[in-house]
Amino acid sequence: MNSLITMLIAANTTAVNALNVQQSVFSWQYLYAQSLQLLHATAQILPTLLLGFILLTISYFAATPLSRLLVKPLIYMTDSKLVHLVARRGISILILLLGVYLFLRLAGLTEFAIAIMSGTGLIGLILGFAFRDIAENFIASLLLSVQRPFKLDDVIEVDGRLGVVKKVTARQLP
Repeated sequence: MNSLITMLIAANTTAVNALNVQQSVFSWQYLYAQSLQLLHATAQILPTLLLGFILLTISYFAATPLSRLLVKPLIYMTDSKLVHLVARRGISILILLLGVYLFLRLAGLTEFAIAIMSGTGLIGLILGFAFRDIAENFIASLLLSVQRPFKLDDVIEVDGRLGVVKKVTARQLP
């Protein structure tokens, strides 16, 4: 009987101690300690975030000059401004996506960065199917610009209709 009472008192003391510990979780000291811990963690990751932001800014401002530099060899292959423009924009977008990826990676959002990159590929695939006809016309205009089967002011016949070539663009106007 005595041991039973001792066990009940020990269990009651443990329950009271657990209750005191739970009550102390919501004290100002705990809140202050957690705030300091959050501030310390933020101070540790801040240089990495700053580096990521700097890389993102550099990629934003370097995208246009780098794309122009990388497209220069195309001048020797074709005179088409349309091909140059498409290549420049494609390279610029890739440079910007690289900057976004590096920023997210340095911010500690590696999984999110991978999801963003795979999501852009998936969105591109979806848009490709959605705008298939437009994409076909766009690619055809690029091929016409590169191959140049006719020149400006040439008379051509398409589907039984005669016409004069005035310009070749990426879009078909109604």
